[in-house]
Amino acid sequence: MKAERAARSAAERRVAELEAEAQKRADAELTEVERLKKENATLTEQNAKSERDALRNAVALEKGLPASLAARLIGSTREEMAADADTLLSVIPQAQSTNPRPDPSQGPKSTPSGGSVDAGAARYREKHPPKK
Repeated sequence: MKAERAARSAAERRVAELEAEAQKRADAELTEVERLKKENATLTEQNAKSERDALRNAVALEKGLPASLAARLIGSTREEMAADADTLLSVIPQAQSTNPRPDPSQGPKSTPSGGSVDAGAARYREKHPPKK
């Protein structure tokens, strides 16, 4: 009987060890699954953010909104972002042309010109009198 008790005790210990090992493996697999789920969630979030940013930039370019204001667009659809871009454009002042307007009082003055060859010849004689 002692031998049977010892064998039974050894078998129970072995069963306990195997159960512990099986639980360890299950925990490791569960941990791996959790890690993969977390990685999947992170990648999905990054993808969604990239798509939103691309949509914002496309709407800003389409509406003529400065690139520095593209990140301020709010909305989850193209239409919402386009409406927000229109609102932003109505609020910001329109940029003035960077080139100044020409001043007509500056520069060489043109003299009125005659329309005929005789008038041109007369003007030439006025500027260049004949030498004596």
